[in-house]
Amino acid sequence: MQVDRTQEGSVIVVSPRGAVSEEELAFVQGSIEQLPPGSRLVVSLKDVPYLDSRALEYFCDLNHKMPATGQRLKFAETPQACREVFEVTDLSGEFEFYATVEDAVRSFL
Repeated sequence: MQVDRTQEGSVIVVSPRGAVSEEELAFVQGSIEQLPPGSRLVVSLKDVPYLDSRALEYFCDLNHKMPATGQRLKFAETPQACREVFEVTDLSGEFEFYATVEDAVRSFL
């Protein structure tokens, strides 16, 4: 799995490419867990056709831990299949979703 990591001002954008399941989750975790305290994070799901329950659990745990270190997590470009996973599990209200990376980055202002 490829995970791109870019910076838009003070916001770090992590963009996995491919399904995020238990086998690939370590690649995503490696890109995210190296972030400095106070980081603002956008995860672009544009190229993610599927999230499994382990990936969803990781993002939930991350979303709950980040505020304690001054960090924040937002999602961008979430495909319908991934969005449905959040909705079916009643977790969509736990996260902020934006249509574009630019919208997510601007939301930090």
